[in-house]
Amino acid sequence: MKGLSQRWRKTPAFLEEEKGQAIVIIAFAAIALLLFAGLALDAAAIYAGQSRLKRAVDASALAGVVELPNQDAAEQRTRQFMRANGFDTYNQEMLPVFEFARLPASGYLQWIVTATYRVPLNFLPLINFDYAEVREVAVAEYRALVDVFTTQTGGRGIVGPVNLSSWGRYANPKWGDAFTPECWTCDVSHGHCPEELVTNALTGEVLNCPPGSMRDVIPDGFNPDRIELHNEFGRGYPFRIHIPPAYDDDKLQIEILDPDGYNQPLRSSITISHTDDSAESVADCGDRADVCLLDTGPIDEDINDYWFVRLDENCSFGGCSNSYDPKYNTQTEYRLFYHKQLPDRSIVREDLGTYVGGASDASTDMQWIMAWELDVSCGDGCDIPDIRVNEDGSRSLRLEVDGVSGYSKNGFDLWAGPPPITETIPLDVNARNLYLLSHRGSHDTGGVVVFGSGYLPVTVNKTGLITMTFAFIPIQAAGIGMNLFHFDNDLAGHSMDYYLDGVPEWQGQGRLSGDGAWGTTDFQYQPPGSRQYDHIVLPDEFYGGYLVGRYQSLQPDNSSWRIEYEGVVGEMFVRLIQ
Repeated sequence: MKGLSQRWRKTPAFLEEEKGQAIVIIAFAAIALLLFAGLALDAAAIYAGQSRLKRAVDASALAGVVELPNQDAAEQRTRQFMRANGFDTYNQEMLPVFEFARLPASGYLQWIVTATYRVPLNFLPLINFDYAEVREVAVAEYRALVDVFTTQTGGRGIVGPVNLSSWGRYANPKWGDAFTPECWTCDVSHGHCPEELVTNALTGEVLNCPPGSMRDVIPDGFNPDRIELHNEFGRGYPFRIHIPPAYDDDKLQIEILDPDGYNQPLRSSITISHTDDSAESVADCGDRADVCLLDTGPIDEDINDYWFVRLDENCSFGGCSNSYDPKYNTQTEYRLFYHKQLPDRSIVREDLGTYVGGASDASTDMQWIMAWELDVSCGDGCDIPDIRVNEDGSRSLRLEVDGVSGYSKNGFDLWAGPPPITETIPLDVNARNLYLLSHRGSHDTGGVVVFGSGYLPVTVNKTGLITMTFAFIPIQAAGIGMNLFHFDNDLAGHSMDYYLDGVPEWQGQGRLSGDGAWGTTDFQYQPPGSRQYDHIVLPDEFYGGYLVGRYQSLQPDNSSWRIEYEGVVGEMFVRLIQ
């Protein structure tokens, strides 16, 4: 047994020949593992390096763009932010490519930053690869939005012939609203426009824009101006309700005039009341589908010039006629919110509610509606807790006005301020105008001002000389430029003169836009960033004043405006577009 055991313990010859191969296999496996580990380590380094570069390039582009149009200052800020993120822009071994420039083709202030970074490697230098190059590009866009006045009567609550207006999402932009309609305009005078659009029955989304809506130029004919506004602000025209630091009432009322899309039927006669308590009967305008303002005559000339009958218009996509069809009426949503500041200093949107102006709501037609009454004291029960407070102590509420359906115009106005103490303020627009003219100060705003945040949809319901006070320009704007974009003035090439209150020797000049266009050629498509606009430069010796525009109107008209500074003044809109 002992001999047998020894015999079986003897290693066979063929196994004896393979002794030691396991060590070789393990060695090669270890090398492979080290190789893969090294490659993984270098891949991680490349990924981390590119991430660092992207953050730095994005931050430097955003920092630089707000210095425009001063390109030297923009360069300095760009380099400063790159250095703060760990990149020496003068070290060509680290950054062999570092470039920056203002994009000259754009109508906006845009700043491009390009950088190539050599990421140092750990393992690949063993095989003569010392670094890997990664590249990042960022384009930042900057707009300093002007707070545009929404009323031409000083916020007293008195309605004049220049009002706000918003059209439905199915409207033809030819009627004057550049930003709400989903499809771009087509020239109805040449028969290119259908009466209605093809929409999704459940969502209301437009499925197909008509062939005439620049589909050969714009993908599918969808309106790029609507997309631009919605990318900036969410949905609808943006308004800001400024609450000054000295506002001393616990409550704030927000009122909307004629929030609906309904126009009352024609009447055989309309009774006009005058400020001297006399009255007279006059004929209706004769067109239910259109705006109707009646001249009050010589008794109230320059006091209460107009008697308001209708503020809305009834149109299809293909045309506006004398035939009133309520199926084309617009439903408008008014969405109120504010910017809430969290403990970590970040800002979030806090919704306060939505008021819906019905497409055919006769009860609110030509009436002032109290849409909200808020407790703004910020004590117990405050409706705006943790609202962001500006450096000067002021606060802001935000309002979106969005024509969510329909083809027609909703003419409206806005007012905000404290509730009346004792007086009962009439709701009817004409009764309120007369009341406020004879009870001055009875509906004071308490310093609250409603602004359009850079954008303003306007209806001018008169002819002749039009004077519009656009904004108060602060002293900080001295010496900088302003860009004024206007769409569909229907006065192609007519002059627009700009003045500064208190600076009689200064004057700016511009040209009004054509039909369905930003420029002076009717129906000429100009994409965002390439539109014509009026450019004015404010004087260096300037201590603040009102910017006023004057032009001759040949007919009542709807138009869209966007006004911005070329410098850091007031609220800014800054974003990365690449």
